[in-house]
Amino acid sequence: MRLITSVRVPKKASQAILALVLVLALLVVAAFFFSRAGVIPGVGGGAPASTTASDIAEFTVAGGSMEPALASGQIIRVDTSAYSRAPIRAGDIVLIEQPGGNEHLVKFIRAIPGDTLSLLEQPGGSQVLINNEVLKNSEGEPYLLPENKRAMIGLYIRDYAGVVPEGAYLVLGNHATGSTDSTVFGLVSVGRIKGRVLTE
Repeated sequence: MRLITSVRVPKKASQAILALVLVLALLVVAAFFFSRAGVIPGVGGGAPASTTASDIAEFTVAGGSMEPALASGQIIRVDTSAYSRAPIRAGDIVLIEQPGGNEHLVKFIRAIPGDTLSLLEQPGGSQVLINNEVLKNSEGEPYLLPENKRAMIGLYIRDYAGVVPEGAYLVLGNHATGSTDSTVFGLVSVGRIKGRVLTE
Protein backbone atom coordinates (compact mmCIF):
# COMPACT_ATOMS: atom_id res chain seq x y z
CA MET A 1 0.00 0.00 0.00
CA ARG A 2 1.30 3.43 -0.97
CA LEU A 3 0.85 6.31 1.32
CA ILE A 4 0.33 9.73 -0.20
CA THR A 5 1.35 12.54 2.04
CA SER A 6 -0.75 15.65 1.65
CA VAL A 7 0.74 19.07 2.22
CA ARG A 8 -1.52 21.83 3.48
CA VAL A 9 -0.97 25.15 1.71
CA PRO A 10 -1.86 28.19 3.77
CA LYS A 11 -4.98 29.98 2.44
CA LYS A 12 -3.13 33.22 1.65
CA ALA A 13 -0.44 31.33 -0.25
CA SER A 14 -3.03 29.47 -2.33
CA GLN A 15 -4.76 32.75 -3.20
CA ALA A 16 -1.43 34.24 -4.28
CA ILE A 17 -0.70 31.19 -6.46
CA LEU A 18 -4.17 31.40 -8.05
CA ALA A 19 -3.67 35.12 -8.76
CA LEU A 20 -0.26 34.40 -10.33
CA VAL A 21 -1.75 31.67 -12.56
CA LEU A 22 -4.53 34.05 -13.70
CA VAL A 23 -2.02 36.81 -14.50
CA LEU A 24 0.11 34.39 -16.54
CA ALA A 25 -2.96 33.17 -18.44
CA LEU A 26 -3.95 36.77 -19.26
CA LEU A 27 -0.41 37.50 -20.49
CA VAL A 28 -0.52 34.47 -22.81
CA VAL A 29 -3.88 35.58 -24.25
CA ALA A 30 -2.65 39.18 -24.66
CA ALA A 31 0.53 38.00 -26.36
CA PHE A 32 -1.56 36.03 -28.86
CA PHE A 33 -3.74 39.00 -29.78
CA PHE A 34 -0.91 41.51 -29.94
CA SER A 35 1.12 39.19 -32.16
CA ARG A 36 -1.73 39.48 -34.71
CA ALA A 37 -2.09 43.22 -34.41
CA GLY A 38 -0.42 45.96 -36.39
CA VAL A 39 -0.52 49.71 -36.30
CA ILE A 40 -2.08 51.09 -39.43
CA PRO A 41 -2.64 54.69 -40.47
CA GLY A 42 -5.72 54.98 -40.99
CA VAL A 43 -17.59 47.42 -44.35
CA GLY A 44 -19.28 44.59 -45.24
CA GLY A 45 -20.91 42.35 -42.48
CA GLY A 46 -19.68 39.67 -40.18
CA ALA A 47 -17.27 36.94 -41.16
CA PRO A 48 -18.84 34.32 -43.44
CA ALA A 49 -19.43 30.86 -41.96
CA SER A 50 -16.64 29.46 -44.15
CA THR A 51 -14.07 31.84 -42.65
CA THR A 52 -11.64 30.23 -40.21
CA ALA A 53 -9.97 31.96 -37.28
CA SER A 54 -6.66 31.88 -39.15
CA ASP A 55 -8.20 34.08 -41.86
CA ILE A 56 -9.02 36.89 -39.39
CA ALA A 57 -6.33 39.35 -38.36
CA GLU A 58 -6.68 42.25 -35.95
CA PHE A 59 -5.19 45.71 -36.40
CA THR A 60 -5.40 49.02 -34.58
CA VAL A 61 -6.31 52.10 -36.61
CA ALA A 62 -3.85 54.97 -36.24
CA GLY A 63 -4.86 58.34 -37.67
CA GLY A 64 -8.11 60.02 -38.59
CA SER A 65 -8.26 59.66 -42.38
CA MET A 66 -11.16 57.19 -42.17
CA GLU A 67 -13.24 58.97 -39.52
CA PRO A 68 -16.08 58.71 -38.74
CA ALA A 69 -16.29 55.33 -40.53
CA LEU A 70 -13.30 54.11 -38.50
CA ALA A 71 -11.88 55.93 -35.48
CA SER A 72 -8.25 56.31 -34.52
CA GLY A 73 -7.44 53.70 -31.88
CA GLN A 74 -10.25 51.40 -33.00
CA ILE A 75 -9.41 47.70 -33.26
CA ILE A 76 -10.60 46.26 -36.55
CA ARG A 77 -10.92 42.71 -37.81
CA VAL A 78 -9.76 41.93 -41.35
CA ASP A 79 -10.83 38.88 -43.33
CA THR A 80 -7.64 38.10 -45.22
CA SER A 81 -9.30 35.46 -47.40
CA ALA A 82 -12.42 37.48 -48.33
CA TYR A 83 -11.37 38.05 -51.93
CA SER A 84 -10.63 34.41 -52.60
CA ARG A 85 -14.39 33.89 -52.22
CA ALA A 86 -15.92 37.10 -53.60
CA PRO A 87 -14.97 39.98 -55.90
CA ILE A 88 -13.68 43.33 -54.66
CA ARG A 89 -16.53 45.85 -54.73
CA ALA A 90 -16.72 49.62 -54.68
CA GLY A 91 -17.52 50.72 -51.15
CA ASP A 92 -15.57 47.94 -49.44
CA ILE A 93 -13.16 49.01 -46.72
CA VAL A 94 -9.91 47.16 -47.31
CA LEU A 95 -6.48 46.60 -45.85
CA ILE A 96 -3.82 47.47 -48.40
CA GLU A 97 -0.08 47.20 -48.52
CA GLN A 98 1.18 50.72 -49.13
CA PRO A 99 2.97 51.04 -52.47
CA GLY A 100 6.60 52.03 -51.98
CA GLY A 101 6.51 51.22 -48.27
CA ASN A 102 6.19 48.36 -45.83
CA GLU A 103 3.16 49.71 -43.96
CA HIS A 104 -0.48 48.73 -44.18
CA LEU A 105 -3.29 51.21 -44.68
CA VAL A 106 -7.06 50.99 -44.45
CA LYS A 107 -9.03 52.71 -47.24
CA PHE A 108 -12.29 52.65 -49.16
CA ILE A 109 -12.42 51.03 -52.60
CA ARG A 110 -13.90 53.87 -54.65
CA ALA A 111 -13.48 52.62 -58.22
CA ILE A 112 -12.92 49.17 -59.71
CA PRO A 113 -11.67 48.00 -63.12
CA GLY A 114 -13.86 49.28 -65.95
CA ASP A 115 -15.21 52.26 -64.00
CA THR A 116 -14.80 55.65 -65.66
CA LEU A 117 -12.86 58.27 -63.76
CA SER A 118 -12.91 62.03 -64.27
CA LEU A 119 -12.44 65.32 -62.45
CA LEU A 120 -14.84 68.24 -62.42
CA GLU A 121 -13.35 71.66 -61.71
CA GLN A 122 -15.10 73.50 -58.89
CA PRO A 123 -14.28 76.62 -56.88
CA GLY A 124 -11.68 75.49 -54.36
CA GLY A 125 -10.78 72.20 -56.00
CA SER A 126 -11.87 69.32 -58.22
CA GLN A 127 -14.69 66.89 -57.60
CA VAL A 128 -14.06 63.22 -58.38
CA LEU A 129 -16.58 61.59 -60.72
CA ILE A 130 -16.95 57.82 -60.97
CA ASN A 131 -19.11 56.65 -63.88
CA ASN A 132 -20.19 60.30 -64.29
CA GLU A 133 -21.51 60.50 -60.72
CA VAL A 134 -20.00 62.77 -58.06
CA LEU A 135 -18.08 60.62 -55.58
CA LYS A 136 -19.12 61.15 -51.95
CA ASN A 137 -17.64 60.07 -48.64
CA SER A 138 -19.45 58.12 -45.90
CA GLU A 139 -21.12 61.33 -44.71
CA GLY A 140 -22.53 62.13 -48.14
CA GLU A 141 -20.08 64.97 -48.81
CA PRO A 142 -18.38 65.19 -52.23
CA TYR A 143 -14.64 64.63 -52.37
CA LEU A 144 -13.15 68.01 -53.31
CA LEU A 145 -9.49 67.58 -54.18
CA PRO A 146 -7.15 70.54 -53.77
CA GLU A 147 -4.69 71.22 -56.58
CA ASN A 148 -1.87 69.22 -54.98
CA LYS A 149 -4.10 66.13 -54.59
CA ARG A 150 -5.57 66.02 -58.10
CA ALA A 151 -2.34 65.58 -60.09
CA MET A 152 -1.96 61.80 -59.60
CA ILE A 153 -5.62 61.13 -60.49
CA GLY A 154 -5.23 63.39 -63.53
CA LEU A 155 -2.30 61.27 -64.76
CA TYR A 156 -4.40 58.10 -64.70
CA ILE A 157 -7.26 59.83 -66.48
CA ARG A 158 -4.85 60.91 -69.20
CA ASP A 159 -2.91 57.63 -69.48
CA TYR A 160 -5.93 55.29 -69.42
CA ALA A 161 -8.46 57.46 -71.25
CA GLY A 162 -10.44 57.86 -68.02
CA VAL A 163 -11.06 54.13 -67.47
CA VAL A 164 -9.70 52.23 -64.47
CA PRO A 165 -7.53 49.46 -65.96
CA GLU A 166 -7.88 45.75 -65.24
CA GLY A 167 -6.36 44.71 -61.92
CA ALA A 168 -6.25 48.27 -60.53
CA TYR A 169 -8.35 50.04 -57.90
CA LEU A 170 -8.90 53.60 -56.74
CA VAL A 171 -8.54 53.69 -52.94
CA LEU A 172 -9.34 56.78 -50.89
CA GLY A 173 -9.64 57.75 -47.26
CA ASN A 174 -12.86 59.28 -46.03
CA HIS A 175 -11.53 62.81 -46.54
CA ALA A 176 -10.14 64.55 -49.60
CA THR A 177 -7.18 65.94 -47.66
CA GLY A 178 -4.89 64.45 -45.08
CA SER A 179 -5.04 60.90 -46.41
CA THR A 180 -2.25 58.80 -47.89
CA ASP A 181 -4.20 57.13 -50.68
CA SER A 182 -4.54 57.01 -54.48
CA THR A 183 -4.18 60.80 -54.63
CA VAL A 184 -0.62 60.25 -53.38
CA PHE A 185 0.53 56.88 -54.75
CA GLY A 186 -1.97 56.26 -57.55
CA LEU A 187 -4.18 53.25 -58.24
CA VAL A 188 -3.31 50.07 -56.36
CA SER A 189 -2.90 46.64 -57.89
CA VAL A 190 -5.08 43.75 -56.76
CA GLY A 191 -2.02 42.09 -55.22
CA ARG A 192 -1.71 44.89 -52.68
CA ILE A 193 -5.25 44.40 -51.36
CA LYS A 194 -4.78 42.12 -48.36
CA GLY A 195 -8.29 41.74 -47.00
CA ARG A 196 -11.69 43.24 -46.24
CA VAL A 197 -12.47 45.01 -42.97
CA LEU A 198 -15.33 43.35 -41.10
CA THR A 199 -17.94 44.83 -38.81
CA GLU A 200 -19.66 43.00 -35.98
